[in-house]
Amino acid sequence: MARKQTITDNQILAAAREIFLAEGFEASTADIAARAGVSSGSIFKRFPTKEALFFAAMNDHPITAIWVDELDKLLGKGDLRANLAHIAHHIYRTTRERLPKVMIAWSIRRPDHAETVKDVALTDALRLALFIGEEVSLGRLRPCDPAAVAQVIFGTATSLSLLEILQDAPIPIVEDLIHGVISVLWASIAPEKGG
Repeated sequence: MARKQTITDNQILAAAREIFLAEGFEASTADIAARAGVSSGSIFKRFPTKEALFFAAMNDHPITAIWVDELDKLLGKGDLRANLAHIAHHIYRTTRERLPKVMIAWSIRRPDHAETVKDVALTDALRLALFIGEEVSLGRLRPCDPAAVAQVIFGTATSLSLLEILQDAPIPIVEDLIHGVISVLWASIAPEKGG
């Protein structure tokens, strides 16, 4: 007799993430179970509550954004203006993926998750400010307020993500908008010629 295939926690979490992102926290666990190919009882044997399932599904990816890890590799190397545009694109994509999860988590008012989200955003923005400060120290940018420059980049990328989510359609000129903001910003932070 053939052994019955076992559904992994990861398969259940993938189905739950898909359903929660489409329908919000009010999504039915029966729908999640059907998508995963298991019974509702099987879900609750692994995840004691719907809330536990939700947070496991929405927090299964590393909390630190990939672009943050890339900063050390970019420091002092290559075309800094292009690097800043590259970083802004990564922030945009990360926020585009993270924001729906955050909005759903916020909607169910779980305080410990709200603190985690706040801490992640502050840590990401601080790490970008530190990167900019290090580039100033290397002479690759003129003296400036690294936190303000980081906020312009971070805020632009995040707001574009939010606009795209709210209109529920891609913004076809995101790349142009990001490059435009970086160009305007670059005019005030580019190293002085001969300096």
